[in-house]
Amino acid sequence: PPRRRDALLAAVGRGRRSAAPPPPLKRSLRTTLRERRTWMFAVQYVGCSMMLNVSRFFLPTQLREALPAGTSPAQVGWLLAVPAVAKVAAMPLVARYTDAGGHARRLAAVVRLLSAGAGLLLLAATAMVVSSGPPSLGLVSLVAAADVAVQTAVPVFWALHMGGLPAPLAPASIAVVNSVGNLGGFLGPSLVGTVHDATAGEKCGGQCPWGWGLLAVGLAFATITAAVSLGPAGQYREPQL
Repeated sequence: PPRRRDALLAAVGRGRRSAAPPPPLKRSLRTTLRERRTWMFAVQYVGCSMMLNVSRFFLPTQLREALPAGTSPAQVGWLLAVPAVAKVAAMPLVARYTDAGGHARRLAAVVRLLSAGAGLLLLAATAMVVSSGPPSLGLVSLVAAADVAVQTAVPVFWALHMGGLPAPLAPASIAVVNSVGNLGGFLGPSLVGTVHDATAGEKCGGQCPWGWGLLAVGLAFATITAAVSLGPAGQYREPQL
């Protein structure tokens, strides 16, 4: 209604007039780089990016290898839509659950989802290491389930990051976490692709070529998640700008 809109606009205007001017960019960036929690979020995002980009690059190939010969690309695409639908269905439920509990529930949800993703990936990778030939459909499904768990955690991860972040630090902190974290998008697929090429064919006695690469990514992701989860779980303290 117009009256409510006008009241909201007036409140926003009063807030802007009463707000303190933002600190200079250099000071904000310097303060952000000194914050331990900024680097904790950045390192955790490296692990998330490794896991998610490995799934994006290699899950279609793994699924094609697991399916019977003659499966069309369209059928592979339809099957790949199943994890995507699961993400769409899960994210609103997780968001509603975490929003109702504040910071503590967001933290618990992120830790549980990321730990579940790491566990599923390690389980699938270990089974691939001890098996031979192409991966089975069940193991590829575990990799897809790990991808769903981690992707579902990412929006809550950013809400957790922003929830305790002083407003003047938001631009610099988001840039640092995103820039450092996206390095995982290169590291993860590069590692899995290199190991796959080195162990494909008869080089390792017909062993499943995906196992060791996924195991390395899973161990790195699980180590990062465990290390960050044991860090301080409180809100951001208000830094001196």
